[in-house]
Amino acid sequence: MKIKKEIGIICKPVIKGTPNGDAYFIKEFDNKLLVAVIDGEGHGESAAIAANSLIDILERDFKLPLSDIIKNFHVKLKHSGNTRNAVVGLCLISENKLTFCGVGNVDVRVIGEHIHPFSKAGLVGKNITTIVEQTYDCTGKEILIMYSDGISAKFSIKDLPLDKTAQEITEFIDKNYGRGRDDQTVMVVK
Repeated sequence: MKIKKEIGIICKPVIKGTPNGDAYFIKEFDNKLLVAVIDGEGHGESAAIAANSLIDILERDFKLPLSDIIKNFHVKLKHSGNTRNAVVGLCLISENKLTFCGVGNVDVRVIGEHIHPFSKAGLVGKNITTIVEQTYDCTGKEILIMYSDGISAKFSIKDLPLDKTAQEITEFIDKNYGRGRDDQTVMVVK
């Protein structure tokens, strides 16, 4: 059985035409969907190098538990010689489970069941105290919204056009809640 999800994504640098310090990842495998939002510290080339190095790890390690992936991220950035760290949010969706693991200020909201995942404080590559995987039962009808700090968290779910496509919801959030002073990424999985 294939997970049937519609995905909307916007990932853009603070200044058009410059390297993007945000990145995202989407991978379907074994009747699961893994999505990630990564925000390299700051913006520009060094932030992009940090974020993209974590995408490389996801390509290799996507089947590992989410906490192990984050541990691998931490080791990579800590020993990379790059001066930038990152914050990350990883979400694994299956037919009736949703697992989230995050470090730093990548935010996540789940619309539907009473699911309230959260990221732990820290910076991947610098200071991680605890890595927590949170697993929730779900119906498969939930809407997941994950976003970097380039998007204001001050939006209300009731103001979102949830009857629209995932991409239209993404565009609405970007247009109305994008801060415009940092790279911005928003992903909607519906």
